[in-house]
Amino acid sequence: MPTITIHDIPEDLMEKMQSHASVNGRAVEDEALLWLKSEEKRKASFRNRTPEEEAELDRQLRRLHARMPKINTTNDELNRYKREGRL
Repeated sequence: MPTITIHDIPEDLMEKMQSHASVNGRAVEDEALLWLKSEEKRKASFRNRTPEEEAELDRQLRRLHARMPKINTTNDELNRYKREGRL
């Protein structure tokens, strides 16, 4: 199985990973692999949305936007946030 070495991991990220690993009874390496897998799975779910799911997300975002009039978010920004998986 392939392996990687990661240098210069930010201290706060390493502490979070160590904490999660400890709570879940895993080695830090296993926790890191789980994080990588879950991120890939999350991104894949955003790539595989149906047009109906996209339309429902758009409706939800527009309702949220309407409740927060102080936020000046353009349609282009909302669409970018959806593509990035931020919403």
